[in-house]
Amino acid sequence: MLVIGSSLRVEPVASLCAVAVKAGHPLVMVNRDPTPYDDLAAAVIREPIGDAMPRLCAALAA
Repeated sequence: MLVIGSSLRVEPVASLCAVAVKAGHPLVMVNRDPTPYDDLAAAVIREPIGDAMPRLCAALAA
């Protein structure tokens, strides 16, 4: 599950992170600030979205 630019403080949507991880799916966070679900993430990217996303998309396309 890829989460981009969310504080993850609004339920029930925020809890989808835990649901995805419990189902065996990796969680990747792209967010400037810490979130309550960072500890579940396989990767946390702390960069501005405009900088991180082009690199992430290029890596996924390779």
